[in-house]
Order: sequence, then C-alpha cells, then structure tokens
Amino acid sequence: MRQCHRQKNQGVDNLWFEKRWRAHLSRHEQRNVAALSHYDDIMSTCDDLLDVPGLRKDWRLTTWHKILSMRIDEYILNYLTSMKNFWYGIVQGDSEALQKVDEATVKALELMAPGACRVDARTLHCQLDSGHIFGAFNGREREEIWVRVLDFTSDRLVPTFSSFFEDLNWFKHPIDCVRRLIHLGPRETIVSALGRMFSDLNQQAGYCVIQRSEHTFVSAPGNRANRLDWGIRQIFISAMRNYPDMAPRPKKRDLLAKPKTKEADTTGLFEFAVLAHRLGFESPEIHELMDSPPPLSASKEHVTFVDDANPDTKVKRCGTPYGKHHQKDRRLLFLENLHNASIQELGEMSSWFVRRSSYLAFFGKLARTFPLGVVTGTANSEQARETVQKEDRRQAALSAREGLEQHRTVRKTGKSRPSAPSKSYSSSLAQNFRYLELNLIRKCMRRLKRIEDLVRRCSKKWNKRTLCRARKRGMPKSNTVA
Repeated sequence: MRQCHRQKNQGVDNLWFEKRWRAHLSRHEQRNVAALSHYDDIMSTCDDLLDVPGLRKDWRLTTWHKILSMRIDEYILNYLTSMKNFWYGIVQGDSEALQKVDEATVKALELMAPGACRVDARTLHCQLDSGHIFGAFNGREREEIWVRVLDFTSDRLVPTFSSFFEDLNWFKHPIDCVRRLIHLGPRETIVSALGRMFSDLNQQAGYCVIQRSEHTFVSAPGNRANRLDWGIRQIFISAMRNYPDMAPRPKKRDLLAKPKTKEADTTGLFEFAVLAHRLGFESPEIHELMDSPPPLSASKEHVTFVDDANPDTKVKRCGTPYGKHHQKDRRLLFLENLHNASIQELGEMSSWFVRRSSYLAFFGKLARTFPLGVVTGTANSEQARETVQKEDRRQAALSAREGLEQHRTVRKTGKSRPSAPSKSYSSSLAQNFRYLELNLIRKCMRRLKRIEDLVRRCSKKWNKRTLCRARKRGMPKSNTVA
C-alpha cells in the first residue's frame, strides 16, 4: 500500500491498487495509518526499512496509537534511523543487495553484537561460513558485509522492528516519570516541552552540571546548547534509574474501588524534581514537588543485595530488564558512564551492554563529548567511577552491619532501637537547601495573597449584608457601617 502511495508521488497512478490494499486493513489499522501520515520523517524512515524483505514480518501496525501518544517523536526517529543506518550500511545502500537480506538473516542477527561479544561472533561466523545468513551473497561479499557488521556492533546490538517495539515497552516507564515534571501542549513533544522549560537558572557560564552519583555533581566545559542537551539526557537517565520507585500518576480521578497499585516514593519524586531544577529547568509541576519535601522518616536507605553467585542464566536483550539486573546496573546509569565507557570485548553478553545499547538507540551519541580528565573535581573518570563504586560498597557494608547490630539488640532485649536519619539524605537536604529557600518564600507569599483576598471578599459580603438589613428596617444609609 505504501509502495503504491510512493509511486503516486512519482507520477504513477496506482490509486485503485492502494484502495484495494487499504480494504484489507481493519478500522483500527486504518486510523493508525492516517495518524502516521502526519509524521513525515517517521513514515519515510519506516518506508525505507520496509524495503528490506527480512524486516517486514515484525512490523506492527496495531500499536502505533500508543507509540505516538508517548510524545517522543525525536527519540522514535533516532531509533528508526539507527536501524536504517545498520541495514543500509552493511550493504552500502545498494537497493539490489537490500532485496537479498532475507528473514533468516534478520532473525539470526537480531539483538546480537558480534563486534563486542565473542560468543555472538563465533555463533554468527559459523552461520556465515555455512551460508545460513547472507546466503544470497557470494563468499567475498559475505566477508565484506561481516567486517561492517563487526564495526557497527562494537557498542550496540543489531536493531530490528521487534527490538524497537519491545524497547518502547521499557522506555514508557521513564517517560511516565518525566511527564510528572511537565505540562504538554496539544502538539508538543516531551523534548520541546523541556526546551520551553529550560531557563538556564543557577547555571555557571561556560560550564555544565554533570551528575556523577545520586548526590555528587561536578562541572564540565560547555555552552548553553550543551547544558540543554545534557540536561534533558540526565533527566531521562535519572528516570531510567529510579522508575521502579516512581509510579505514574493515575489517569482518572474517580477510580473504582480496586486494589491500589504501588504508590510513588515521595523521596524519589522530591530528589527527581530537585535534579531537574538544578539542571536549569523550571515548571509549576517541579515547584509543586519541591514544595513537598519528604518526612525524615522516609530518609532510611534501602540497600538491595545482588546475588552475584547465582545470576540469571540469560540476559534480556530488549524490553524491560530483570529486577536483579536493573539493581546491578542502576549504579552505572549516569551520563559520563554511558558516553565515556571504555569498550571492552565481552565473553558473554552483559545487562549493562544491553542497557547502554538501548540508550544509544534512542538518544544517539553526544554531538560533543566531554573528554576524560577535563571534568572538574577529579583527575580521571575511571578513577572516579571506582571511587563511587567503593563508596557504594562501603555504605552497603555499614548498613548491613547496623542491621546486624540491631538484630542482635532485638534478640537480647526484645526491643528495637530507633534508627537515626540517614547521613547521606541529610547532606542531600543541606546541599539542596539553597534551591528550596526561594520556592518556600514564593509559597508563603502566595498563601498571604490568598488570605488577603479572602479577607477582602468577607469584608465586602459583610458590608452588603449590613446595608440590606438597614434598608429593611427603614434606616438611612448614613447609619450603615462603612
């Protein structure tokens, strides 16, 4: 159907064939086609990808109403463009060679990374030698294609439509977190809304704020465009780390009496809003979250122990990761690690490589990366990462020791001693106090204004009632209360 439509744009009249193909679609699919027709860049890229015969089977037309409602047009286009760059790049854009890429080849290469993983390289090279993949090419052409496949997959997995739809199922959770900070207009995307919210407040000229750990920030050289781009990325990266603790807002007000889902962590939402404000973004939603700091009782740190002795036998290469893998990778999910991580050959696929691949597919590489050693505060990013990991392990050991001592106290006395507020959380509050002071003053001024308006309305109402009573009694107006 799209082929007929493209031929129509080239002057070939195939309207009858297009209507005949459209009749095979359900009403829901026809609505999705009509909605997609308003997104020229996305539609054009999908048309180019559907020229590859092996990619057509995983195409889903029934889910696009959900995808377009996410309001992430830029990131959808980035993912599809990355997919197009791979499949067109391995055959150097030859249209005849693209027709030789069959379904068996796509299924074998799907979500593999032979350029980074030795197991994947051995598996695929055996299939390449036997002609199971790229069977329509001769031996010399297959070897040339293999070199290009290795080059592309040195830092990411092979993308397909199947991985695209599955990764969107995972990406919608961070999107729900980011939407708590913004108000979207009728035709506005999340990226354009964040660009509108960016005020560059509290930012140092010539530098960008970089989050290195949950409560550690450093500065890197950069201009206003870098601060906006890196700020948007860091907001999404923070949502990727903490989305299990930040449940989305309910879409309906009058809900039925059903069992409640997990409520959002007030501490996580508060720190998420503080991070966005520190990166230079402002909105009423951000100020509302910052005006409601969590109680000190919520400052207790929850330490999750990962059993490395018995890891999951298989790493999910797309979609939502296993909880154990997410807990292990969330300590590395920061901008510097995602863009400055040294590429090392893997024996087997790791969950961190998968998460980094999904991030690069949606966001792409930075237009200008900050070089290693330039970030102020440390001499080398690798040393800083090791320091952060050592500090995390030390904090986990201290928390485990405190828990063991408390357990022993309970066994001896039968009473549990009260736990003190977390030092790291208290330091975080002290660190962000200067950002909250102005907002608290604004909140007090708004309340005072409401009180003044209420007093003024009550005074007018009292004068009106007094005047009415005076008229009923026949008293002159001069005797009424002013």
